[in-house]
Amino acid sequence: MSGLLQNLSHSTGNLLSRRPTEDAVLALLLFGQFLEEVTEFRAAVCTRSASDLRHSLYIHRYCTGGAGPEERETAAGVLALIVRWVPQVEDWRDLVAEEHDKVEKVVSEFSSKFEQPGMPLVKDLLPPPALYFDKNPERLAEMFSTSITSGLASSRVADLTDHYGLNALPEPPKSSSLHMLFTQVTDFMILILIAAAIAEGAAGDIKSTIVLLAVVVLNVVIGFTQEYKANKALEALLSLSVPQATVIRDGKQESISSVLLVPGDIVVLEEGDLIPADLRLCEVAQLEIVEVILTGEAVGVAKSVRTIRKRTRRLPLGDCKGNAFMATVVARGRGKGIVVRTGSNTEVRKCALTQKRKRIPP
Repeated sequence: MSGLLQNLSHSTGNLLSRRPTEDAVLALLLFGQFLEEVTEFRAAVCTRSASDLRHSLYIHRYCTGGAGPEERETAAGVLALIVRWVPQVEDWRDLVAEEHDKVEKVVSEFSSKFEQPGMPLVKDLLPPPALYFDKNPERLAEMFSTSITSGLASSRVADLTDHYGLNALPEPPKSSSLHMLFTQVTDFMILILIAAAIAEGAAGDIKSTIVLLAVVVLNVVIGFTQEYKANKALEALLSLSVPQATVIRDGKQESISSVLLVPGDIVVLEEGDLIPADLRLCEVAQLEIVEVILTGEAVGVAKSVRTIRKRTRRLPLGDCKGNAFMATVVARGRGKGIVVRTGSNTEVRKCALTQKRKRIPP
């Protein structure tokens, strides 16, 4: 509960007009749903004083003129549920710190909420892109509303594509050699060395001038070479593509363009296949995957479906035995995996961005 209350304080705007962020709106919705459905959560809320809840919920921010109808209905639902279930709160006014008139308009607009307290019906919340190495495959399939045996329903693909986007890496940026050379020459340290060489030349010290200019040329050549190689490596990473993927949809196994994959799809893996997206493995049979493109190790890594329990969400790639990553190769065995990350959210895309940021200073 503490985490939800912390998110409720997030807002944007100026001092005269504060608006809740998208995270705050979602936190208020979850707060109301938990209060309505989870007995233990309701008991925890009942331990809070009315003053504590008033200064944690910021209900008035969801009742301003800029608030949408969904936000106003959510705020009214939360007020009604707290008044019903929390004994120390006798009236909704106990939960409002300011702008009572605007909140009162929302209460009047959704007066039915106070007759039958409840939260508005919302569409299913879609899981965020992540590796989910700490999630049981069956539970993860439930989260994505899919089935390990029959796969994803085709009717959901369009909505999931709208939400997550296509499973395609962005086009690699084009940078000309002249631009890279200009960037090296105009580097701050290079300019200082050039200025020093000019000063030494003006003072008549030819040897120092020659040494400084040689250092400038050497640094420019090394920097240009490193940046050129980095850009080529970046282009190679972003140019990787897996044309086809074998998936299970509506209980049928079929081959589709990998660009059309969405999180929740069940991908079938066979020996020699390229992995079309980041997967959480749910079935393996002597499965080994070569991840040289990500880890530099050309030896096949044995995979399993075992859940990894860690306090952190970050895990070294070599320890992610229950995951398969886009653009890696099945060296041996077979398996199935649930698509959990696509396109720009994949690990190969993150490696490309890391490569792009690498620069060797002069």
